[in-house]
Amino acid sequence: MTTSPTIWPYVLKLYGIPEFGPAGIALQDSVGADVDILLFLCFLADRGRQASRDDVARIDTSIKGWRETVVKPVRALRRQLKDGIAPVPLTASDAIRNVVKNIELDSERIQLETLEREFAVDTMKPSGLDRVALARRNVMAYGDYLGGFAEPSLAALIGAFAKLGAT
Repeated sequence: MTTSPTIWPYVLKLYGIPEFGPAGIALQDSVGADVDILLFLCFLADRGRQASRDDVARIDTSIKGWRETVVKPVRALRRQLKDGIAPVPLTASDAIRNVVKNIELDSERIQLETLEREFAVDTMKPSGLDRVALARRNVMAYGDYLGGFAEPSLAALIGAFAKLGAT
């Protein structure tokens, strides 16, 4: 029996907290972090699950093909269209950009739902830590895997997570 994904509504709430998006994008642009993995690690923490550096490596490796083949190229196209591409008027390219933006969101939703399915919460190590400390630990494991995260971005991510409250 397959259960319905629960991650997408959670992600929309977390990403909707003003500090989360800019901090995640800063880590994406500075060290190549996958914002969807950051969101997934917070989702795990919210459910009392700890992800080790090895878990993070498996998570990243499992979704790399989708991210590199679909998510990143679509994101790059959306970003290129942001300022327009001459000689097409910006108003015309904005219409296409909005379509591309929706495709990007769908590709990220698919990525997150795949992670939720492939790394079922009940298969991850349970932890006795409070959810905020656990989120920090999970995100730091990802930072360690990528070579380190800047403290201001890490603090902003965890601060946003703390504002969400337990779901």
